[in-house]
Amino acid sequence: MHTAVKTTILLSGVMSLMMAMSAAQAQDITTWLGQDLNEDSNYTYLGGVKALNNDLEQSGYLVRGSAGFGNYDYSNGLSSIDGDSYALDLSLGYQHFFSADTRLTGYLGVAYQEHDLSPKDASNSVDGSEFGAAVGLDFSTKATKEISVGILTHYSTAFDAYWSRVRIGYDFGSVTIGPEIVALGDESFDQQRYGLSITGIQISEEIGLEIAAGHSNGSRDGDSSPYANVALNTQW
Repeated sequence: MHTAVKTTILLSGVMSLMMAMSAAQAQDITTWLGQDLNEDSNYTYLGGVKALNNDLEQSGYLVRGSAGFGNYDYSNGLSSIDGDSYALDLSLGYQHFFSADTRLTGYLGVAYQEHDLSPKDASNSVDGSEFGAAVGLDFSTKATKEISVGILTHYSTAFDAYWSRVRIGYDFGSVTIGPEIVALGDESFDQQRYGLSITGIQISEEIGLEIAAGHSNGSRDGDSSPYANVALNTQW
């Protein structure tokens, strides 16, 4: 598995929880904790979003912060490389509700990525640390009473990392289930994911669970493997 997967895994986790936020009851803070798994890698992430007007279900400014860490291994064709990764993100955003079911959010902020490789790999430019600007968009709406559509995208100049997802869900009452397509990558890696997501699982009144799983393809390195993401989110 290529090291650049770790540059973008955090984005995957954070965006997944941003989607869960749109279905939550009116609160001013949402927090999350999750785990992302891919072949030869694991990544843990946590973070939160604060509505500056104290209501996440109303138009207004948001502050979002997140952190993540993980480890991975891959082969460069000559030797096996072990890597550790760390990431931080802080953004200011604004969300606008066109209706109760249609919302558009934009974010602008800073991002930090760090990758430590052992042994060093001269063929991989995603090594060391970088600060960068970060932008993101989050759009969600309901096509019908039961069918929801979410489109998320994020880009950071730190290693030119990007992450985009389209998710369609059918509301079965207790949970929402549907397909997702994800494209992610950076300056040395591209991956596409095709899977199924289950959101809206309520563990308690305040705590929700969402899971996603499917198959991933690396378009530049030819790597193919399953992926899974599990995340808890809490409203305050």
